[in-house]
Amino acid sequence: MAALITKAEILIAVNDTDKAKEVLNKAKQVNPDHPLIYFTVSNIKKFESEDDEDFQKMISLQYSVSGMGSVFSSSLYFALGKAYENLKQYEKAFEYLEKANKEKRKTLPYDKQNQTSFFRKIKEDFSPRLVREFQGKGFKSDLPVFIVGMPRSGTTLTEQIISSHPEVFGAGELPDVMRTRRRMGNISKENLEEAGKTYVDLISVRDKSGKAKRITDKMPGNYLNIGLIATMLPNAKIIHCCRNPMDTCLSNYKQNFMIGQYWSYDLEEMGEEYLRYLDLMAYWHEQFPGRILDIYYEDTVGNLETQARRLVEHIGLEWDDACLEPHKQKRAVLTASKSQVTRPVYQSSVEKWKRYEEQMQPLVKVLEQA
Repeated sequence: MAALITKAEILIAVNDTDKAKEVLNKAKQVNPDHPLIYFTVSNIKKFESEDDEDFQKMISLQYSVSGMGSVFSSSLYFALGKAYENLKQYEKAFEYLEKANKEKRKTLPYDKQNQTSFFRKIKEDFSPRLVREFQGKGFKSDLPVFIVGMPRSGTTLTEQIISSHPEVFGAGELPDVMRTRRRMGNISKENLEEAGKTYVDLISVRDKSGKAKRITDKMPGNYLNIGLIATMLPNAKIIHCCRNPMDTCLSNYKQNFMIGQYWSYDLEEMGEEYLRYLDLMAYWHEQFPGRILDIYYEDTVGNLETQARRLVEHIGLEWDDACLEPHKQKRAVLTASKSQVTRPVYQSSVEKWKRYEEQMQPLVKVLEQA
């Protein structure tokens, strides 16, 4: 069963939804009561009626899923939340979203005090004094392009636009910054250049053609590592994806992440994390003026060509019209946005949070501090 569901997810990632549906139908024949089948179904299906066979099955399963454990129950509730949103029954949709997040939160080892200390230490590790000492010591390569930001802030769309350029290889979400840090140990003036070269070597092997002038790394959480990135790779381009904070947080709240984002399953904890993120990004802009390009999701979907041209100019390449059709790319997308970036750029996700304005007040109250 797990193999069939995983196969379906892979097929979705490579934009072969027809075959994915065939695999999911096989899974239903093996065990029609498996909740994870319907979680995957919900990612590729738009529910249009309560009479839908899959919808009715999910409704019936909710009465037995509580005995299967939080992983199964939360997945089913996320799927029902998505289905009710499709049906424009927003109050019911949020009811299931809230149940899904509460179930998922039970399973996670999240400590917000540790998280606050973690952000404080990042600033200490790249204090203004150390940033000045590291200036000019890194590896002078312009190959890497880093796309960072909060999860669900438009990083995948931004990478699709850039990697549509024939001289760009879109590598996706890479673990290579952290791999570099682990290999190098403590970063110092003496090993900063070697650290930059280590990272470039790691990403270079991903471009099998060897011809790309730029390679993108769209790990959103690399906003935490901008201090290291900007010092070990002084010529690397950094793009910071921004989006309406309420839409960003709602999109995270609707997402059942495979790993990480432990702060995203509680509205107040998510708001506190967002404030820490804002504070850290303000710090990086202060330490590295002019190095980071802020790109806004709402501007991109509202005027694709203007923002695409800004992106291509920022990474130092000549314009190519292919960047206006990012949905036509054939590359696999292994992120939560995999079912969205194969569609032409759309604006329907702008201010979607207003459907749930009343229910999201705990988040609003936290974000008002900013």
